[in-house]
Amino acid sequence: MKAFQFNVGTQALLYAITAIVYLFVFVPLLFVIYASFDPNEIMSFPYKGFSLRWYREFFASPNLYIAAGNSFLLAALAGICATLLGGLAAYSIARLTFRGKVALQVAISAPMVEWKKSSWRHITPFGMPVVPPV
Repeated sequence: MKAFQFNVGTQALLYAITAIVYLFVFVPLLFVIYASFDPNEIMSFPYKGFSLRWYREFFASPNLYIAAGNSFLLAALAGICATLLGGLAAYSIARLTFRGKVALQVAISAPMVEWKKSSWRHITPFGMPVVPPV
């Protein structure tokens, strides 16, 4: 597609910007992973040894299991509520006639339309689209 054909200089600039963004996002994650295996409380260079101390403390903490239980409970409740609300909305749109029906349809389908509109933008790591827009 003509809109995505760049000259060599622009393409090199896009690659450079994409690489900088990836470095900005992922390099801190590498430091966190590095620090998680460091036996010291403060991360230090050079590396002074390998330890699973922080993982032992994390999984030995009862707070972890309380938080996980709360997360699963909240996820189940959110799923039940979403199913009930979605089912009632679908039933009311399909079977009933009422004032504001079109507004309700628009409000419910707007996120799906926006997702469909932007779903063609599958970008490769170098910023170039995989598939052209339909």
